Amino acid sequence: MQLPKASAGDVVVASHNLMHGTRLRALHDRYTTFLAAAGLHVLCLQENQGRDRVLSAPDIVARLGDRFSVCCDDSFPDLAMVYDHTRLGLVESHGWPVPSA
Repeated sequence: MQLPKASAGDVVVASHNLMHGTRLRALHDRYTTFLAAAGLHVLCLQENQGRDRVLSAPDIVARLGDRFSVCCDDSFPDLAMVYDHTRLGLVESHGWPVPSA
């Protein structure tokens, strides 16, 4: 897939459901390829916590490099945001439960 390169003022945001990290190792190359091809500033993650309770976001940050940080609320470990802290500053973060049907 051909991805357009972000312009200087663009902020590139991607979202991914990690399926509780079941195929995380296979996804690493996709994230680094996306970063190189299109730029990446924010990666919103769902199902961040694996079935073994290990969080995937820190592993992704380690793969993407030092300019990335993780935002994850202990109350909602399945949701995380990986962001380029050299481009974006996190002022505050809040999570709240989704109403059940």
